Amino acid sequence: MTVQDLTSVEAFRELIKSDKLVIVYAWTPQTEDQGMFEIVEGMSQDYTDAIFAKVNADAVHDIFYEVSDQILPTFLFYKNGQKVDEVRDDKDSSQVDGKIKEHLAQ
Repeated sequence: MTVQDLTSVEAFRELIKSDKLVIVYAWTPQTEDQGMFEIVEGMSQDYTDAIFAKVNADAVHDIFYEVSDQILPTFLFYKNGQKVDEVRDDKDSSQVDGKIKEHLAQ
């Protein structure tokens, strides 16, 4: 499965309505480690029951307001339009991996 690149707040809001687990990686050019994109791509291959997306919060300012209380980069977890979890500034993705497993098991 591929990682969706969110380019509008409308696309963001529509995506998080899914009844599947949605993981949104919110980042900015100042906070992005290029290796994390590769990790997110790998997770999307490993966890095909979830939907993965990424958003540059600087480029899509309206989404930044949706996640404005967040430390970036951060992973946001949604199901049925509701935020169910988050992981902030996870450098090695181990916390994200654990949260994905936890939410998919529910």
